[in-house]
Amino acid sequence: MRKTIKTNLAPPPRPARAEHSPVVWVSIVVVIVALAFAVGWAWNKFKVEPVEVPPTEEVVVEETTKPEPTIVTDPNTLTIEWTEVGDQKKRETDSGWNNIVFGGQELLPEDGVGPKAFGLGTVKGGTYDGYELQSYIGGISGLGVTYRNFYLLVAPTGEIVVLDKYASEVSSSFTAPVRQATASSFLGEEGLASLGLNNQEAPSPGAQVIILDTGAKIAELETDKAKDKDGQSYSLIGVWQRVDYPNEISFSDSETEVELENGNVLSLYNGSDFDIPFANELFYYVRQDGRTVWYNLDLGLWTDNNETTGIQGDLTSSVTGVPTITWSDGTVNSASYFGGKMGGCGTTAGLNVVDVDSDEFDLVEAGLTANGEKVYEPKSYEGDYYTSSFEGWRAWPQEGETHETLEQFAAAHPFFYVQDSLGRWIEFKNSSILPMAECGKPVIYLYPETTTDLDVALYPQGGFTYTEPVYKNGWRVTASPDGTLINRDDGEDYPYLFWEGRGGIYVSPNRYWVVKQSGVHDFLVSTLARLGLNTKETTDFIEFWEPRMQSAAYYKIGFYGTSVMNQLAPLSISETPDTLIRILMDYEPLDAPIKANPPALPTTPERDGFTVVEWGGVLR
Repeated sequence: MRKTIKTNLAPPPRPARAEHSPVVWVSIVVVIVALAFAVGWAWNKFKVEPVEVPPTEEVVVEETTKPEPTIVTDPNTLTIEWTEVGDQKKRETDSGWNNIVFGGQELLPEDGVGPKAFGLGTVKGGTYDGYELQSYIGGISGLGVTYRNFYLLVAPTGEIVVLDKYASEVSSSFTAPVRQATASSFLGEEGLASLGLNNQEAPSPGAQVIILDTGAKIAELETDKAKDKDGQSYSLIGVWQRVDYPNEISFSDSETEVELENGNVLSLYNGSDFDIPFANELFYYVRQDGRTVWYNLDLGLWTDNNETTGIQGDLTSSVTGVPTITWSDGTVNSASYFGGKMGGCGTTAGLNVVDVDSDEFDLVEAGLTANGEKVYEPKSYEGDYYTSSFEGWRAWPQEGETHETLEQFAAAHPFFYVQDSLGRWIEFKNSSILPMAECGKPVIYLYPETTTDLDVALYPQGGFTYTEPVYKNGWRVTASPDGTLINRDDGEDYPYLFWEGRGGIYVSPNRYWVVKQSGVHDFLVSTLARLGLNTKETTDFIEFWEPRMQSAAYYKIGFYGTSVMNQLAPLSISETPDTLIRILMDYEPLDAPIKANPPALPTTPERDGFTVVEWGGVLR
């Protein structure tokens, strides 16, 4: 039978204490001592260890995730052992560096302009002995592809040094010397912070760039005016892409070559294999870094005191400015002339070389240059060749002048011709002559955060045909946050700055939409919004351009963005804007639709701080 034990019963009585032997007592003492030792050891261990091992967050070495920023200035010229251009191998590019350079913008695979790095050679001696010199190039797709070029020194250990000096940006034309940028200007504060250079953020994952060298020079990358061994001078026009990126370039053997004082050999390009027609009649050589450098033969038309050093564009004072000419009647020229071939919104060829033996030309001596060289002009302007220029001149009389008759046109010396040392005849056109196409009604809006006095300068390579307010070596305005402007020269109010004229080297966009005429209005509204224009700016744009897009069944429409406009007509403002939006529309009427080739629209820019907006188009 099972017994049930109830746990609430009182405990049984304590039994009497038993007597123990000495052995038992010794054993008890040993156990007690052992236990005491163990407790003491454990106490000591757990009491001390927290002091010796601080919390995890206190032992992280900051330098392992946030390298000390290093900006160095190396005053020395680096000696490079160059690899032959054809042997300059492509290197792996770093995704973190790609993101910094392009700001996270996606590159379309079909563009073929993914980032490329090329090993150019090795530094010999000095601080960077053994480092590899690399060129890092990538295309930003969108409203015309723009290529950014950086130069890096890569150590055998993987450390990367950015050379600040030689960064550049190339889009629809050459990179002119006046636009030679710096790596830090392209990266901006955010990009520099991503590199760890501004001591703000830790480097992006994979980004190893922690050194920016603002002083190191490479003699072979320095470009300037040049002379050949006979003393003939050549003006630097600019630097173009590599011969193997983004496109393979092959050159035909040139019939004309000249050796410069520095040993470089210039070849005259006449354009069958290289798909940049505006390079025709210019000189080039392939630089040690694989890029082509372009020059123009100086014609001796400009004296030192009237070279157009203030004009920033693709062509230098060798083809633009006020030539020193004494006309046959004894008067001295004071007008500006342009020697490039004009079309689109600017220049379609570096020099306008003409065949004076054709029936269109009948030239007579018209004056002498400062060097005593003969200048010629047409015997008559009655031929078809000059008809459109005469009509444009009549339509746009200068202030205080009357533009009516062909005799008045001829008296203004609208054209003149000179023969250079190679026997070529170069045509120069007076800047007051309206071309068949130009930059049509670009307008500039200024939105400072507070009412501010601003000086604005613009440098269209081919000059202005009209400005409002009057451009007096710049505009001097007081701008308000709502965009209203007071011109400080005349005290009048203006909604924006307006200009028409001709920009630098220009080619039509190779990315475009094809839009049915009935859909033009809606297309412009949606596209302009994506490009960053607000409602007022869009209304102003459509008010000017839509009436000009009514006669055809379809329209081929393309746009260029800020980077291209900065090359066509560089803009300078006394206070640097926080946000700059510049767009240019190029359109062509079509009788029937063609296959579209639309660009990838960029992310709509956010207006932050002092904002400047400019829109325009190609007026045909």
